[in-house]
Amino acid sequence: MNTRLVANSILVVLLLALLVGSALVELLAEFLWLEEVGYSTVLWTPTSASTSSSCLS
Repeated sequence: MNTRLVANSILVVLLLALLVGSALVELLAEFLWLEEVGYSTVLWTPTSASTSSSCLS
């Protein structure tokens, strides 16, 4: 009975971890996508242009 209870609790903990993990991954993906779209167009383009021009010269 105790081993069954331990196995059930382990399964519940694993399921909760999967749910929380997937929610965190979705939030991170949304945040990173917004950051990439918003900031990289402003900050990343000049830096990439300057690095390419410095490579050319």
